[in-house]
Amino acid sequence: MLLALTLVATSAQAAPPVPTASPTAADPAMDRAKELFRRGVVLFEAGDMERALQLFLQSRGAYPSLQNTSNVAICLDRLGRYDEALELYEQLLTEFNQGLQPGETETLTRAMTTLRTRVGNVWIAADVAGAQVVVDGRARATLPLVVPIRVLPGTRVVRVIKDGYITRETRTDVIVNAETKVEVHLEPLANAGLLRIEDSVSATRLFVDGTVVGTTPWEGTLGPGRHVVWTQKEDLGTAPKEVVVVQGQKAIVAVEASALGAELAVDAEPASASLAVDGVDVAVGRWRGRLPLGVHRVSSSESGYHALAVAVESSAAATAPVRLRLIVDPGHPRWPRSAPGHPFFEAVGGYLLAPRLASDAEVNCSSCPSSALAHGLIAGLRGGYRFPAGVSLALMGGYLRAASTFSRTLPSSAPTTEHPTLAYDLTDHLVVHGPFGAFGVGYQRALGARFALSAHAMVGAAMSSGRDVADVAVVSGSERIAATVVDSDPVSTAGVLLLEGDVGATMRVGDWDLGLAVAALGLLLQGPPLDGRSVAIAYDPTCTAGSLACVASGTPLPDERAHGRTIALSPLFSIGRSF
Repeated sequence: MLLALTLVATSAQAAPPVPTASPTAADPAMDRAKELFRRGVVLFEAGDMERALQLFLQSRGAYPSLQNTSNVAICLDRLGRYDEALELYEQLLTEFNQGLQPGETETLTRAMTTLRTRVGNVWIAADVAGAQVVVDGRARATLPLVVPIRVLPGTRVVRVIKDGYITRETRTDVIVNAETKVEVHLEPLANAGLLRIEDSVSATRLFVDGTVVGTTPWEGTLGPGRHVVWTQKEDLGTAPKEVVVVQGQKAIVAVEASALGAELAVDAEPASASLAVDGVDVAVGRWRGRLPLGVHRVSSSESGYHALAVAVESSAAATAPVRLRLIVDPGHPRWPRSAPGHPFFEAVGGYLLAPRLASDAEVNCSSCPSSALAHGLIAGLRGGYRFPAGVSLALMGGYLRAASTFSRTLPSSAPTTEHPTLAYDLTDHLVVHGPFGAFGVGYQRALGARFALSAHAMVGAAMSSGRDVADVAVVSGSERIAATVVDSDPVSTAGVLLLEGDVGATMRVGDWDLGLAVAALGLLLQGPPLDGRSVAIAYDPTCTAGSLACVASGTPLPDERAHGRTIALSPLFSIGRSF
């Protein structure tokens, strides 16, 4: 009788229906297979695929049949073990074809077609015939291959074993729905030792390094070194045992088979971690096997991770799979840590260029040429702390100076009857200077071992001092006479907001970093006032009344700001080092 439930094998492809009946002949092995099968169906219907699989495997081990083989394949399919499921589906078609119901052959064919798109094909060739192939700890074939071995995609561990030859192990990357070729050269054992295995139960199958090599008692040659052996015969067997073969010597190992529990599934994360049972390394990433009844220690380790061990009880009842998820050890040398942050220090300097200083004298001068440039110098020190990611916090302090020279004409605020067009021709020598300080962030990105890109953005304040040394002449019509500006050299100071940004590159020379950047410097507030100035004409006692020389002195000049909001550019040079 078949379940009404139809399983989905892959991507909506229907798998064979799950049979609920097992063999009915009167036989103890079949009775046990039937009971295990019944319990497996209960777990399957409850959605417990792993435990159901273990019971179906035990049922199949007791007495293989169409029903339990089909259910094992379906469980493997559901659990994503597509390569194993595909093998069993093929066995259903070849070994149990006579028992398939009408339509089930087509269902199996569709399921197998889908599964073939979820596995990769590995062709393995060796220069010695009869070698056995073990993939991820599971014996898969004997060379030469007639068809490729189907395996899950990813990195697989392939071992090729032949009595009298050095065992070869390699890792290969398998791509889904593609073929991978592995060629192995086996070297004869020039130096070998003998190993003899004797079991308390006769004719048990002997596994050496994951491959069946014969039945006990067994004797053969192996390469010197460590080997893992275990035996199994139906529900009797031994746990994996480590033996050491010595060149030119014969090692005799006696084992004692006892009752085995249900198959145990162990998976490690990461998949490259080694797995050990009772201290004996048995596989990498994934292990399936049966252990003697009782408590066993299952452990996993991987370089760069904290090792993990758990106690697992082997019993006749199916158990949930054991998953060992290793935790990364951040202090392990495998994981390169970012270099710690470090302080840095540099001296900077550059030549300032600005369209103008935006002083009141320039802004209000319609006759001043727009092409007149302000120029000057900036110099300072910058230091801070650079974090591993390249971001830095920095302080900067220094001194700046900018000057601008321009000519203008101002009408007199006190013309006379004789001189109604009285005016002053001024040549201003405007200078702005003062210390500054700023705080900000930076970023540096390495370009190889010697070069790096860098950038900074900083905000701060400058103590701006301004003075205007002006040359002046008094003009009226065709007359012109030299004059002076009284208090023409006042120094006035004011605090202003300052912004600085630069982008450039550095080059390491020995322990020093040489840099070149393009910097922008902005003064975002009005500068100090220039006030209390007046024009003075030297007194001439011989002057003719009404002449320009007899014009009264002391005519005031307008109050003006030394600079306004302005931006200057500079090629900025630097030299510094990190500590």
